[in-house]
Amino acid sequence: MVMWAATNHSWRQDVLEPPSLDQSVMTWATADQPYEDIQSDELIRNRTTLHTCHVTGCKARPFKRRGDLKRHSRKHEPQQIYICSAIDCDRRGTNGFTRRDKLFDHMLAGHDETTIFVCSACKLHVPRDLMPAHTPSNSGNLAYYRTCPLPRCSFKVHAGGYNGSTYVEALNGLQAHLSQKHDVKARLCFADLLKQRGYDAETCSIICPICVPGYGFPNHQAFYEHFMGSHFLGPVCGEHADAMCSCFCPGRLPSWRFAKSTLVPEEVRRHCRAILRVLPDFKQHPVWADIKCSQS
Repeated sequence: MVMWAATNHSWRQDVLEPPSLDQSVMTWATADQPYEDIQSDELIRNRTTLHTCHVTGCKARPFKRRGDLKRHSRKHEPQQIYICSAIDCDRRGTNGFTRRDKLFDHMLAGHDETTIFVCSACKLHVPRDLMPAHTPSNSGNLAYYRTCPLPRCSFKVHAGGYNGSTYVEALNGLQAHLSQKHDVKARLCFADLLKQRGYDAETCSIICPICVPGYGFPNHQAFYEHFMGSHFLGPVCGEHADAMCSCFCPGRLPSWRFAKSTLVPEEVRRHCRAILRVLPDFKQHPVWADIKCSQS
């Protein structure tokens, strides 16, 4: 039996001797330091390169990058809730919105322009289409959104900004939508509704609510120039006293000119709501002084 073991020495080496290991990565437990303590020491050493969330009760694993920890930490911050202030709307409290733009989407899709909202600052009851005039600085993108007037149509455009002497193409895009997506027969069925929003049902042109009979304008810029030339009392330009500047001069921006109106004609006061529907920057006009938020 001894001789057999000797002739199978290689077999005995494989069984009786442990495989060679890199001693630099080996950790041996001793009587003075139990294996569990060694594991803890290793974790502590590794943790110096990780970023741990220290919020009590958080079970998130340590993060390798500080940016990941920063993004995670936002979960523990108090989350602002945006509530819908429309009367009888249930989107408030925990049923509100975590993003302001989502609130505006809801106000446009879930309510029409005649829905009454309660101003969170002064508590005045204001219809949706006049909210931008009531609080111009707090109405955000809502001031420049326009929806398709026809029922059950979800089309909407955003007309924020001013490009040279022309409104951005979005408002004219609403006219194109009415003409291309709704035939004449469908538009004529809602002629009164379209007229209320400033459009002729047959041609989709813009109707001046002041002029009688109403003359149609091919686009919003043409109506703006008509209004400023025929129904506006105030400075022509904010940068040149002689008004001999280029038509692309920034001093001609409607947001500036509307606010500098020196007199409000009775005809403008009578049709101010209809004008606002086709000229978003009309919210700056002093005709709205009596409904301005007293707390803004």
